[in-house]
Amino acid sequence: MRRLLRQHGHGPLAASIKSRYTRTMREQQLSNGCVHWDALEGNFPVHARH
Repeated sequence: MRRLLRQHGHGPLAASIKSRYTRTMREQQLSNGCVHWDALEGNFPVHARH
């Protein structure tokens, strides 16, 4: 996903997608987040690790 975003000129958006811990789900999830605060944005994980 990050590679595709970068290829199409969306580098800053690609930087906001990474694995973060969510207390609600009590696990790491690939998510969209704030690049300044490293906080989750919304509650729509991209992919949950199992």
